[in-house]
Amino acid sequence: MNRSPRQPRVPVYADALLVAAAQAVAAVCGGLLVLHRHSTTVGAAAAAVAGAAVCAVATLTVIAWYRRLTTVAVRKAVHDAVHDAVDSAVREAERDPLTRLPTRAALYRVLQRADASGAPFTVALVDVDGLHDVNLTWGHAAGDQYLAAIADRLRASVPVGGCLVRQGGDELTLVAPGSDATGLQAAISAALADPGPVAGRLVPLRASVGVAVGGPTQADCPAAVASGAATYVLACADAAMYSAKHAGGGQVLLYRADRDGRPALDGTRPAIRRRDTRPHLPTITTRAAGSPTTR
Repeated sequence: MNRSPRQPRVPVYADALLVAAAQAVAAVCGGLLVLHRHSTTVGAAAAAVAGAAVCAVATLTVIAWYRRLTTVAVRKAVHDAVHDAVDSAVREAERDPLTRLPTRAALYRVLQRADASGAPFTVALVDVDGLHDVNLTWGHAAGDQYLAAIADRLRASVPVGGCLVRQGGDELTLVAPGSDATGLQAAISAALADPGPVAGRLVPLRASVGVAVGGPTQADCPAAVASGAATYVLACADAAMYSAKHAGGGQVLLYRADRDGRPALDGTRPAIRRRDTRPHLPTITTRAAGSPTTR
């Protein structure tokens, strides 16, 4: 459990010691001064008392200001610490514990910024193929490894300024600045080209991916969406992804309205969708120490 920083306190006796020391110094100095000038004991005593009183008031004033300044500084430190702790908790809550990627909440903030920028941007929607079969064959722990391995590979394909998130379940979404759809298509294909380690085996990493481009683009820009908000561009990438899924999976397709259809303008998915064709279970495996074998 996190605890707020404790406010440091000046010990109570410190004030008394400061006042006593100041009074003693004032009494001695005042007394010596009067004795030096008038050589009278009564005058020395009076001067000592007056000096002590003045010095005590001055000391207490300094202490009061010191406490006030310290309290302000401590309050600011506590406020900053609590603010940092809350920010850290929010960031952690918006991060997927399995893939360590941002979650859906971060995705929609990224899409909103893409809309506000007025610049072209590219969206790739990734749906992992064969996760259900991996879970059935090797267990859910292996399924988690399979999904995490694909997420790790896709990180390498994120362009500068881009963002990869886990949208939910077996879906990942990549948002990148610019309109280089073919470049992103090639980068994703290369990232998933080689098998990855899952449950002590090397397993092909397969996903169906749709890519769409939003914002102002050239007329001949591949995968360009004619108009619409960023959520509509995401829906177009989703439609292309389902075309890839329907064709057997394991490929990256650029959005084409004539093939993939036109989604609803608000970006919502249709009630009836083309279902996952359940691609073949990966068959390339290897022992922990040894050459790859085929099952």
